[in-house]
Amino acid sequence: MRRGSLTSIALTLIMLPATIVRAESPWSLVKDKEGIQVFRRPHPGSDIQEVKAIGKIRSDLTNLVKILSHVESQTRWIPLCVESKSLAGATTGAKRIYRKYDNPWPFQDIDYVVDQTTSSPGVAGEITLSFQEVKDALPAKDGCGRMREYRGSWKLLPTRDDQVEVTYIVHFVPEGKSPSTFINASLGKIGWDTFKGLQDFATKPLQLPSRP
Repeated sequence: MRRGSLTSIALTLIMLPATIVRAESPWSLVKDKEGIQVFRRPHPGSDIQEVKAIGKIRSDLTNLVKILSHVESQTRWIPLCVESKSLAGATTGAKRIYRKYDNPWPFQDIDYVVDQTTSSPGVAGEITLSFQEVKDALPAKDGCGRMREYRGSWKLLPTRDDQVEVTYIVHFVPEGKSPSTFINASLGKIGWDTFKGLQDFATKPLQLPSRP
């Protein structure tokens, strides 16, 4: 065998385990309450971990997609969200969203812009709504920090008991020097409160406004 081939194989074997470790970082359970489980795990290249919340919502798939796509009503169920509006400029098939959060003192208020896309139903009927930050789409408002990274997804999977299994994953990085220790310690509450907000909103007989 040629020396070059041996070198290539050796490099591949050295790099492979690190790749596998990054791809399969285990989730750690941090909160389990009222049927909602919240996990966190390290995120490559970031001091702030990503969070995942899983549970079931007694609703139908169409209703949940409608709620997650109805931008203006999101202030009614996303914790601390005081402004949510649609913006122009998204690519075909996507929805551009601006959100502002009123954080408690002493933390700075924060805002961001994301593009959200909705997948076609999969083999089992699941639908995924994915979102990712859009940089420089809109200046940060006075007094607000801008979220440098905000990306994740809502995966909706219908079950046989007239419910929808919902998996929420998000990773975010605020502008400036992030208090990563505090944020990581708060991920259980952040993930649970957001999931619970959607669950409560989806199971109440509320009429969404006519605006999309």
